[in-house]
Amino acid sequence: MKKQFNYSVSGIIRDSYSGKALSKLKVRAFDKDFFRDQLLGDGISDENGRYEIKFNREDFTGPIIKLERHPDIFVLVYDENDNLVYSTEKSVIIDAGRHTTLDLNIPFRGHIEDLKEVSNVLGMPVNMKYVSRLSTKDLVNAYKLLRYPAMKVENLELIKKAFPTFLHKHDIVDDCGEGMEATFRLLLKERNAEADINDADNYAPGTTIHNFYTANTLTAYTLDAGNADQLPAALSGLPAADQNYNFPGAGGQLIGVIRANLADLQTVNPLNTEVAPTYVQQIGLMAEYALSHYLNAQFAFQDPRGGAALFEMRLKTQAGTILGQTTPSWNYVEVGFSDTDPLHFGTVPHEMFHQVQYRYNPTLFVAGGIYGILREGGARLIEDCIYDAPNRYISSASSDGLFSNPNNSLIDTGGARTPIRYAAGLFWKYFAEHHSPNTNPANEPAVGIETYRFLLEEAGGMAAGYAIQAVRNARNRMPWYGTFDQFSYYDMAATELGSNETTYGNYLLANYLHRLLAPGDADYDQRFDYLEDDEATGPTVLNAQSVATETITIGQGAAVTRNIAAQNPYAAKYYTITPDAMSLPRMLRVNFSATVGLTDPVVQIIRLGAGDTLVDIHRSDKTNYSKTINMAGLSKVIVIIGSKENGGDFTIHFDEQASASDVMVTRWNSRVGTEYEVDPKGWAWTWISPDIMVDTNNDGLDDVNVIFGQNNTLKVRLRNRGNLNVNNIQIDFWYQKATPYLSAAAWIPVQNMAMVTQQLTMQTLNAGSDNWFAVDWCPIDDGTHHNHWCVKAVVTCSGDPNTDNKMAFRNFNNVAEADMDHDFNFTAMLRFAWPPKEQMIHIIPRSKNWNLSLNNPDVLPTGKTNQNHDAYPHQLRLAVPDDLGFAKLKVAKADLNKWDGKNTRIPQETGAYYPVDPLTLPPGIKANEVITVAHIANGKVIGGVSYKISSHEK
Repeated sequence: MKKQFNYSVSGIIRDSYSGKALSKLKVRAFDKDFFRDQLLGDGISDENGRYEIKFNREDFTGPIIKLERHPDIFVLVYDENDNLVYSTEKSVIIDAGRHTTLDLNIPFRGHIEDLKEVSNVLGMPVNMKYVSRLSTKDLVNAYKLLRYPAMKVENLELIKKAFPTFLHKHDIVDDCGEGMEATFRLLLKERNAEADINDADNYAPGTTIHNFYTANTLTAYTLDAGNADQLPAALSGLPAADQNYNFPGAGGQLIGVIRANLADLQTVNPLNTEVAPTYVQQIGLMAEYALSHYLNAQFAFQDPRGGAALFEMRLKTQAGTILGQTTPSWNYVEVGFSDTDPLHFGTVPHEMFHQVQYRYNPTLFVAGGIYGILREGGARLIEDCIYDAPNRYISSASSDGLFSNPNNSLIDTGGARTPIRYAAGLFWKYFAEHHSPNTNPANEPAVGIETYRFLLEEAGGMAAGYAIQAVRNARNRMPWYGTFDQFSYYDMAATELGSNETTYGNYLLANYLHRLLAPGDADYDQRFDYLEDDEATGPTVLNAQSVATETITIGQGAAVTRNIAAQNPYAAKYYTITPDAMSLPRMLRVNFSATVGLTDPVVQIIRLGAGDTLVDIHRSDKTNYSKTINMAGLSKVIVIIGSKENGGDFTIHFDEQASASDVMVTRWNSRVGTEYEVDPKGWAWTWISPDIMVDTNNDGLDDVNVIFGQNNTLKVRLRNRGNLNVNNIQIDFWYQKATPYLSAAAWIPVQNMAMVTQQLTMQTLNAGSDNWFAVDWCPIDDGTHHNHWCVKAVVTCSGDPNTDNKMAFRNFNNVAEADMDHDFNFTAMLRFAWPPKEQMIHIIPRSKNWNLSLNNPDVLPTGKTNQNHDAYPHQLRLAVPDDLGFAKLKVAKADLNKWDGKNTRIPQETGAYYPVDPLTLPPGIKANEVITVAHIANGKVIGGVSYKISSHEK
């Protein structure tokens, strides 16, 4: 009788570097036991990387024990030679289900012998045991062999063992050889023989070198027959007549003029002594074009010539797929022989731009960090800023695995550069499109180039060099509100959320949502789109591509668990949850638990309605997070598990629930009834919750006025998004002086005139409904007569599965009445800590008629150092303020123009007013009656206060 297996563990094994499925690996599953680990079974991965191990209960309980228990599973992975290559023993799946899915992302180089002896030296795998047996001549020849694979050298087999990836077909194909010599130069330097490699990249002794000159560049080449670097005959033809050299297409931009006679060439540069071949002139003119752009006012990069009069290009044979290369020790760039547009329009500016990058930071191959994406992703971005049409940043995103394997890391790990270093041009393109003023069609192709320049400046100016902090600092120099990857909290326990708006989180969303969103749609949110994508220009269009997701169908009573081992840093896993049409789910519960290593996740859950319209987004940076959502009216749910600096393991569980409540209050800067902040573009945040108001006259409209010494009616609106009625809601209220910088230590319980603390208990709310709940509030005048307040409402509902949507803040500010003929002055309290190096106040008018001015700018203290004051690098937890001051503000009549949708200067410099989405405001507050004051420290917004401005005629 055939044995029946009631348990299984299965999954897919991928190379964490390339994302390729790994076959022929043996997987052994064990049950972790206090006394000894029990083998459950073996499996072999197939050509798709899939493995499965089946077993029975007796395999982990034994034949005697009949009690029901669940195995605690870990696996060991072995290569074909039975060498252990990976283990999950430090990340055991506790109480695993009958059928467990465990996907593995492992660092694996199956073609490398003596893998344990191999280490990465400046990005290249090196076996030091065999390197020690190579002579200095062998090392130089090894480098020459890398350049010229057909070259005959001694000790070839030993060289292959010393450099095990030599002549091996890589998973990721490079078209840039930037820094190829660095490993060899370092190894020779240890032998005091670094100079021996200096001539390895020069033309061979005796070579006749020809030069073609433009105004600021020279292009060297040789026509010597039999020379390894001879310009091919097919590319050696001379121009028959003068001709314009343009980018392709009707009206293509002029690059330069190819000249057929020496006299004309000498008017460009008198150093020309002969007419160069057409191909050579094309390379030289493209170099001149790129150089002139890098130095113009819009690009404003440092000069790649490094003090030389001319920038030198060398036409030379390149190895394998390499199209060009350079390195910091060179004062020139090499390009190969390929009569194609990518060489001219892509490779020339790409390789020249590496020399621009070296002007900021010449360090090569830092172990870890953003080196790979800064170097190659930045150079790929710059190609698009020189010539827009090819869009190689898009094709790289597809071919290099950014979309197909989102577990590929944005940072270099394990001493190796990330395989999506070229594809990360898309990452920088996202920055450029969303944090730059240069996004008009007239700015093409140099959209957002200054965002990347900020990054170069930060990476070049930091002792840490290519650390992720450089990206954070660069983002702080860009508009709009938000950070690169850090949620902000007002308390050290990270419960009082200030903002969860991050560029990194939005980028992960855009990689899925961009194909579903179109300008003009009711649900369109520019943050989750690629703007150039909608132009549909060039041979490759992004909107046809989407990030890979795992699709899971959920019906009533269904439950699915996924276990992921070794998700890379700055990588993501996407899940698409679709309803089972035959058994529609009622409520979906998502339980996420980070285990070993993954200390700083970013979890995002997207609700999509009919036609895949965007309904809502939920975000968390907690290592344990649970969210239950109502599936009524949803077409699907997208769950994104993103990692930041620390990759690691996690378990995610999806299960259908018959019923649950979901009582929520809308946070500030969010549209009513949603749980994510609106786009901060146009300084759109007001720091007002639409669900909190004072309505003392009970007319359903916000009074704004809060008066000392009497009961004011404070109201909070709740909605139940679940499918279960609730009757046990508790609401607590606190308040403090309204300042942009809230103090976690300053909250006072809301009390009435009789000094009775206000708390609502046993409140009811039916499923699918909303309601306002009221208490009496008599604020205390502490002698400062400062009558601007911030209220915190906290909701508790026993049995409600969600805890992340039950706290909201709202700033209340007495009406500042302004006479049409007279200014009105008032004071606003500001809190401070540290202090930071740079502070500023943003004054953001919302209508054309009124504005504020700060009469005492010296109220803002500044420090001497740029302190990040981040207690936890992955979050911003603001310290309790230790100082305060009063800003003197003047309300004055104005005549402002509506913001043009592009200008990113600080608001008080533009002469514009900035509209507000009325759905982010409580009933009775009109957007054109508000002025917002935001507090900025070290480029990060701490918070803000909005004031309602009204007027009376004289």
